[in-house]
Amino acid sequence: MKLFLKSIKGRLFLWIFIVVSLILITSGVLVYYEVKNVVVSSVDEVLHSDMQIFTGLLHVKRGKVEFEFSDIISGDYTIPLSGHYYKIIINNNVFAASPSLVDNTYDIASGRLESFDQKNKISIYASKGPGNEPIRVMRQDLTMFGIPVTMFAARSMAESFSMLNRLMIFFIFSIPATIIIIGIVSVLIAKRSLSPLDKFSSDISNITHRNLSNRIETLGQSAELQGLSESFNQMLDRLERAFEAEKRIVSDASHELKTPVAVIRSNCDVTLAKERPAGEYIDALQKIRNTSAHMGKIVTDMLLLARLDSGSVAFAEFSPVKLSECANNAVALVNVLAQDRGVEINMSVDEEIWVNGNKEQLTEAFLNMLENAVNYNKANGSVDIHITKAGGKAVLSFADTGSGISKADLSRIFDRFFRSEETRSKAGSGLGLSIAKTIIEAHSGEIKVKSQPGIGSIFTLILPQLPED
Repeated sequence: MKLFLKSIKGRLFLWIFIVVSLILITSGVLVYYEVKNVVVSSVDEVLHSDMQIFTGLLHVKRGKVEFEFSDIISGDYTIPLSGHYYKIIINNNVFAASPSLVDNTYDIASGRLESFDQKNKISIYASKGPGNEPIRVMRQDLTMFGIPVTMFAARSMAESFSMLNRLMIFFIFSIPATIIIIGIVSVLIAKRSLSPLDKFSSDISNITHRNLSNRIETLGQSAELQGLSESFNQMLDRLERAFEAEKRIVSDASHELKTPVAVIRSNCDVTLAKERPAGEYIDALQKIRNTSAHMGKIVTDMLLLARLDSGSVAFAEFSPVKLSECANNAVALVNVLAQDRGVEINMSVDEEIWVNGNKEQLTEAFLNMLENAVNYNKANGSVDIHITKAGGKAVLSFADTGSGISKADLSRIFDRFFRSEETRSKAGSGLGLSIAKTIIEAHSGEIKVKSQPGIGSIFTLILPQLPED
């Protein structure tokens, strides 16, 4: 039962059952009391009409008050225990009364006071008649011919209450029966309505990492599930791209690491094949050291990318950072490499610009951009770094005089481990630009590139600028 109520079908059934039950019960109660009010009001109107008749039948003749019995003697008021009663009291004496009320000791208005009209001196009671039947009594106190008069008119409510009881019994049996029928129908409706969801769930469960290319059919789906199917298919597209990217990374990493491992192993095998002079051992160890350093750089870059992909650059940890400081730190770290290659680094800053970010990560991004510009530059070339702002954005550009990038390679230079045929002979892991792009995008920025083969490239980093005080 708990499992059923936790399901959408169960909750849908429960809500329909509760809402319909409340509506039916409330409607039944309202109808009952509305009918009761109509019945009671109609009786009150009849009693009021009778009271007006009694008032009209009283008159003075020869100085005495008389009551014209002949006008009502044929009515139910003259039959004992008929359920129609009247009594007229003048000067505290019973002047006229129905046969059942001749006894002056019987109080026809001994029941509960229902209402009182102060203006017309009319009171209405729910009481018991001479036959112990429920009656509706109207009493009016007035002065006629200078004499105090009290008149009573009453009608039995037995038939009316019997009809109301039958109506109540009808509701007592019909409402639960209707609720049960609606409950059964609601279960069928819920099952029928949610059957597309069952199929949708079945289709989803059939998709695994082995068949990520499969998609949920959207044609013929209900309007609610069509949007969900499209969103799920879009998620599958992203997952498929992510899985493919991971496969490429593993494949590329294996390929990149296979070569230095082979170099280390071959150097070890050759060196250990026979005894050699000390100098040859030193050369072999130096090659192994350089190769392992290259491997270490690849592993370090891959770990950094993994941390960046996992969201290690958290916006909550950002703080105001001066771009020129990050750029200066990157230049200081690359200066030795630039001097070895004869590349001149120039930096110009229009004004101090601050951004909200992670100083170490931004320095890492600038360092990768600068190393890339130095590594693939020509002899005696240059790298110009320019920091400015435009349209509320901080703009930092790296312009080099390298060999440039072909149009075919421009769309892939930020792919992990991508290296063009012209650059494969040079040192590098093919991860620098990917790391820089990931860091900049984590700071809500973007990287743009322009390049002309044989002339050089310009990489432009755009970051949100902190508002100036």
